[in-house]
Amino acid sequence: YKRSKYDGTITNFLCYPITAALFGTNVRQPIGGDFGLSIKLVNEILDSPMWKYPYVSRFGIDIFETFTALAKGFKVKEAPLGVKSHDAKDPSSQLVGMFRQVIGTMFTCIDKYEAAWKEISGLSETEKLGEEKHNDSPQPVEVSLSSTVNAFKSNYDNFSPIYKSVLSKDIQTKFEQLKALETTNVELSSEMWAKTVYSFIAEFRKEQKEPRSTLLLIDALRILWIGRVAAFMKDTWNLELEQAEEKIRGETKIFAKLKTYLVDRY
Repeated sequence: YKRSKYDGTITNFLCYPITAALFGTNVRQPIGGDFGLSIKLVNEILDSPMWKYPYVSRFGIDIFETFTALAKGFKVKEAPLGVKSHDAKDPSSQLVGMFRQVIGTMFTCIDKYEAAWKEISGLSETEKLGEEKHNDSPQPVEVSLSSTVNAFKSNYDNFSPIYKSVLSKDIQTKFEQLKALETTNVELSSEMWAKTVYSFIAEFRKEQKEPRSTLLLIDALRILWIGRVAAFMKDTWNLELEQAEEKIRGETKIFAKLKTYLVDRY
């Protein structure tokens, strides 16, 4: 789908770069919402033991299907479907439930499919099926930088003990600086964001025996993700959609390059 530069923020900063880096396949929208499945893959999905996890049959269903296809060696292609027409959500206030379900499912899939992704390296383009038939542009998503920064800033301290235990000191310092993003030029590099996400994935694996602690971990990551979105907003506010897309794809290459950071901690 063609999407506004501030639409699909869970995809852009988490699901897309993680899926691409882990499986070495540049699947741009692993939770795009529309899939064509072979009957063999349908049966593989229906027989999966993953259904016992509560989020899989809810907002986690898309990432579960994509991870299962990639982990089980199915051929994956992408088809251009034009503009994504839906009610876009404000990342600073409207995506709590979706975030928990999608990320909880994805992190669980990462653990269950460890043998399939751990030895993969590099990043290749996904084969395209069909051609773009329309040149429509997506409607801009109305977002507020100040509201997004405030959502990050007002919730950060609630999870500071988790950040101290999961993140290195230099990454903690950078997120502390992000609180002044509106008035200061603070850059959150793709390298730091990738290391942040990989640190949480590794920690999730350790905490899985206690559901309450994994939920806290996901909620803590959600606040940092809001900070990442805010930094991206400020960085791309005056850029065209194509220029913002280049930055998102560039960050995904950094995730792939730094995959060993995750493997070493997993």
